[in-house]
Amino acid sequence: MTLLHTILSSRVAALRSAETLLWPAGTLLTPEDVLVAGTSLADLGRTVGTPALWSDGVPEAQGVPGAPGRRVVLVVQVEAVVPPLHRPSEAWVDAELEGCSALLTAVRLLGRAGSARTTRYRLRPDRADALPGLVRLPVDLRRHDLLAIPCLAPVALEDVAR
Repeated sequence: MTLLHTILSSRVAALRSAETLLWPAGTLLTPEDVLVAGTSLADLGRTVGTPALWSDGVPEAQGVPGAPGRRVVLVVQVEAVVPPLHRPSEAWVDAELEGCSALLTAVRLLGRAGSARTTRYRLRPDRADALPGLVRLPVDLRRHDLLAIPCLAPVALEDVAR
């Protein structure tokens, strides 16, 4: 093993570990899925429906929010993708996002490996158009795709459902 290989592999490992810090403990990020405590969030979205919440290894199908300080993951479905017209593309999702303190830098596509090329999207709808940031997602994002969105604040399912 060369010194260059060692440096590059340690850099990749550091980037991966930094990315997983944004997710609940025990999260494994794969090209096609996010596994939290061994459970597939893609499968959760397909079986329970969307929007769905996951908090510290417990699916919250009844809408009971987690305790303060817990990481929550929101699984949503893309309802429409609007191409850019002199502004970023828009991905319309089936949940209201402003109440969950979404970590937009960590949003992941679920259920399939998207294109390696990414573009910026504004996630919608949000009631007040209040989400300040954009997300980077594959350029081939399409209707019915599932997204996993890590959130900082505990939230009830009824607060994000439309």
